[in-house]
Amino acid sequence: MTVEGFVALLDARGLTPKAAGPGKWSALCPAHDDTKPSLSIGTGRDGDVLVKCMSHGCSPEQISGALGLETRDLFASNGGGGVGDPSNTRAHVHTSGCTLDAYAKAKRLPVAFLRELGVSDYKDQRWAERVLRITYKDAVGKEPAVRLRIALAKGEADNRFLWRKGSKPCLYGLWRACARVHTDSEGASTAPYVVLVEGESDAHTLWHHEIPALGLPGAGVWHEREAEHLSTFERIYVVIEGDSGGEAVLGWLGKSKIRDRAWVVDLGEHKDPSGLYLADPEHFHERWQEALERAEPWRELAAQTEDAERRELAAKCAKLAAAAKILDRFAGDLRRGGIVGEERLAKLVYLAVTSRLLDRIVSVGVKG
Repeated sequence: MTVEGFVALLDARGLTPKAAGPGKWSALCPAHDDTKPSLSIGTGRDGDVLVKCMSHGCSPEQISGALGLETRDLFASNGGGGVGDPSNTRAHVHTSGCTLDAYAKAKRLPVAFLRELGVSDYKDQRWAERVLRITYKDAVGKEPAVRLRIALAKGEADNRFLWRKGSKPCLYGLWRACARVHTDSEGASTAPYVVLVEGESDAHTLWHHEIPALGLPGAGVWHEREAEHLSTFERIYVVIEGDSGGEAVLGWLGKSKIRDRAWVVDLGEHKDPSGLYLADPEHFHERWQEALERAEPWRELAAQTEDAERRELAAKCAKLAAAAKILDRFAGDLRRGGIVGEERLAKLVYLAVTSRLLDRIVSVGVKG
């Protein structure tokens, strides 16, 4: 993708990109609820798209994911035209097509059921083949986004999806999830649980089996404002796929207010709920229930991960931790690295940085 194409995509999403110098732009960051342009866009030496969130420190994976892209789409050497790139919607785009009938057959779902969800065939003069049109609706039934699926299978590069110009993706299925919430005897709105999955096809599969679900437009696409739509659910099952997308989900989940009600679902050898269903449709309900029973609270999983990391680090630094004069060891490493004349200052900075692990952190100002 070119920098110009990336800027055009930001403009199409209403993120108000503005020139900030030769080959540089600023815009609202798509990976968090941005009110002031905090996304810095630049051009790399080879024409790559360079992005940096100056406010929340959103990663390139989160930024590209929020736009329906993969990180590799930011590299000019990738051939341009990533998922969601407006330049991808021109006549030169090649698509193998994805009709409603073909999609229904591949996912083993009834065509009539999918039509009820607002999924339909779509014909555009840009392509010879029909593609799939997937309507996104918000909590009150308005249509903030439309996604087109232009290919059924993933190719060498995942260019199966495009967003209609001006789309502002939200959680897929909000209109269904909000309709399932009921009021208890004390007048409070509650719902037992909801499943958070990646993409529309997993949501379609779960809905077909009468399982409440919401779909993320992309693994790294999470806006904290969406948390309010999940406030009525007592438990939120989050399906973690065994790839970089799963890592992206765990990344934002750890920072979200929903994490205390989140239970992580691992489907083992199966990538997602659709894969679990297609592998054995007859026993899907049974196997899905088993997966939910194996789910772990996010907090316990995070604690286990942290403990494992601590044990690994403790093993690596065991010899150093037992040393009699660690500061002298540190000063010796500095000298071997070619740094001289600032030993006392370096020791102070070392101790101050180490305080990040303590209850009270030391602040340091260095005057040059």
